[in-house]
Amino acid sequence: MTYAQTLLDRIGGNPEVARLLADIADFDIERREPVEDLALPGGDALEPVAGDAGGGTYFLVGDSVGEHRPVLYADSEGGAALVADSLTHAVETVLGLPSWRDCLNLAARSDGSEEELAAAVEEVEEEVGEDIPDLAEQRAYAAAALGLRLPPAVDLLERLYDTASRTGPDHLPINPWGDPYELLF
Repeated sequence: MTYAQTLLDRIGGNPEVARLLADIADFDIERREPVEDLALPGGDALEPVAGDAGGGTYFLVGDSVGEHRPVLYADSEGGAALVADSLTHAVETVLGLPSWRDCLNLAARSDGSEEELAAAVEEVEEEVGEDIPDLAEQRAYAAAALGLRLPPAVDLLERLYDTASRTGPDHLPINPWGDPYELLF
């Protein structure tokens, strides 16, 4: 069994953690059906592992025997990007940056300095904190239950931005009609 499958089993085996990931991180392992069949130009496999409320899907990329398969996110509007080098990093990212897409867009418009990234994270975290006042406690509980150590949010955003910026043409999916997705940011 791969580490990715072990992590998915840990999430699925703990209903409270699965609910927290779905509620605070919009990473729902029960939503594995993508809105449309997608393929990668190079022929790499796409294995759906979670979805979000807006119809987006998280996919493991490549052969299922690999331990560190990249994670691709494809939204329902034709945008996609690599979000992590492994499922572990993807779960850390969505848990540590519940509004990772907003953070990524702010980071893409910034100068990339640590101060700008910290400001982007702070801005988004304040908005999320208004909706989920006990966010820190819920994050800590979910991370501990999964055996994860969450890096600081700025480090997660730097890692996310670096990974997303490596999304090349081979990682932009093609829909059933032959139309390629566009880079999310």
